[in-house]
Amino acid sequence: MVVNLATDLKTSWLAWLGVVVLTLVVAWVNVAVQRSSGEKLPPPTDSRGVSTTTNYYIGRAGKWTIAVELAVLLTAAVIIIYGARGRAPETPSPSTSPTGSPAAVSLPAAPSSAAAKPGFLQLGSQTQAYYPDNGVLPTTEPPPFKNHDSHCAAWADWAQSVKAAPTGNVFRIDALASTTSPITILDMKYTVYGKHPVNGHDRVQCEFGAGGFGGTTVFPDLDHPSRPVPMDTDNDMIPDTKLPGGFFVVDASKAEPLNIMMNGTPGLVYAYSVEFKVVENGEQETVQFGSRQQPLLLAFESDDAPGNGPRLGITSTGKYFDWDFATHAWAPTPQS
Repeated sequence: MVVNLATDLKTSWLAWLGVVVLTLVVAWVNVAVQRSSGEKLPPPTDSRGVSTTTNYYIGRAGKWTIAVELAVLLTAAVIIIYGARGRAPETPSPSTSPTGSPAAVSLPAAPSSAAAKPGFLQLGSQTQAYYPDNGVLPTTEPPPFKNHDSHCAAWADWAQSVKAAPTGNVFRIDALASTTSPITILDMKYTVYGKHPVNGHDRVQCEFGAGGFGGTTVFPDLDHPSRPVPMDTDNDMIPDTKLPGGFFVVDASKAEPLNIMMNGTPGLVYAYSVEFKVVENGEQETVQFGSRQQPLLLAFESDDAPGNGPRLGITSTGKYFDWDFATHAWAPTPQS
């Protein structure tokens, strides 16, 4: 730590007190030494022989006198430095640049009260029914829901836990941008881990009414995962570009869905994952949904090929069930 004594002497009352004490003590020591060891000389006189002063002494201080004065000086210095270090540092004033104008002073930035949250992607489902594992209704009770006419999304986690596959080939990715930057999807890749035939006729219905969607849509082909993904950007269901090559952008502080209409072979259940290459705030990252250990599932019904409208994924021969929370059992729906 560097101490500026010149500044401290101007601003520290303790430093001033130390100087005063030092001056008085040194003067007292000199006088005392001179009186005790000095040689008394005849008082000086003027031209008329009249004495002009009394008790005029020339001090002959010994070695011990010098030692005492040094000790006093060291003590005073310690007092001054201690007082300077004990004070809170002053706020520095701006220095002057060679041109005469005040130079900029770099100060640490004040911490933000609430840092901006990063954007993110969220997986959503637009299915109307679930194909239970091997076509057999699950024995695990599904979670309660608020909307009787539409509770497929409320059952999404439960469906994955019991290995029930959505039967509709359309799902969506909700892209939510941060307040500081747009979020951009540059590419979409998917990996198929396995596929097996659809069995049985029992289905879990959780959507009662025709659904619809608009906006940007991509068309992955689960039978050809290495191909670029066609993308429709003007909601006419005709691809305009591809991923990679094109891109899907959501402006800062906005949220938009990216609809994903999967293509696959009717009568098969696919286990897969999907991966997105995303850029936000100039940084690129990869966001993945599904894995080999916990894959996403999708069932293509044998008598309803993809692209056939609102009844996509709903078989004409299947039986549909919804959960009755009063009886804690599966109950046939009016459609069955």
